Amino acid sequence: QFATAIPFVSCVKCGERLLLPETSEYADAHSVRHRWKCGRCDHDFETAVDLGIKGGGVGQTGNDH
Repeated sequence: QFATAIPFVSCVKCGERLLLPETSEYADAHSVRHRWKCGRCDHDFETAVDLGIKGGGVGQTGNDH
């Protein structure tokens, strides 16, 4: 059951399961972009994840006074 709790991404070319992206960056205040590189076929691709943040989002600053 533990194995199903780990999110895997499969290479879009050969299907190899990948554990960690090469890089990750905020695309905007509401999403993160991951760049993947397959160790088997050397294919690289990107995915994006919506963080589900409403309102100000990541990096919001301000006073609550």
